[in-house]
Amino acid sequence: MIQIDKNDHKEMHGILLLGDIADYLKTTEGYSDLESTKYLDTFFKMAIVTVDENRGEVVKFIGDAFLAIFKASADMRNVIQEMDKHYNMKWKSMEGNFIYGTFGNDKFRFKDVFGDAVNKLFMDK
Repeated sequence: MIQIDKNDHKEMHGILLLGDIADYLKTTEGYSDLESTKYLDTFFKMAIVTVDENRGEVVKFIGDAFLAIFKASADMRNVIQEMDKHYNMKWKSMEGNFIYGTFGNDKFRFKDVFGDAVNKLFMDK
């Protein structure tokens, strides 16, 4: 697990992993709003546990996707293998330098990553 203190920012070299449920709308077609919410909640919980067990850190959730960071590619591959057993996923990864930190105040605090590696991850197709 990658620890970061409140209001701290770290320069890091590591691996960014973006995992997205493939065909989410098709998969949840016909689900009620409550069923869709439960499906996503189960996915989010599994992503958090699986990433944590493999020495990574979930940075954020974006719709039906998550962004995680790792120090080693072997840890990232374990997450991909485990999540693929339960969900039809699309994956993108990028190794590089980035800033990881917590932002905000006591009322609203969040984790995020910034830098060229993050930009490349989201821009490359």
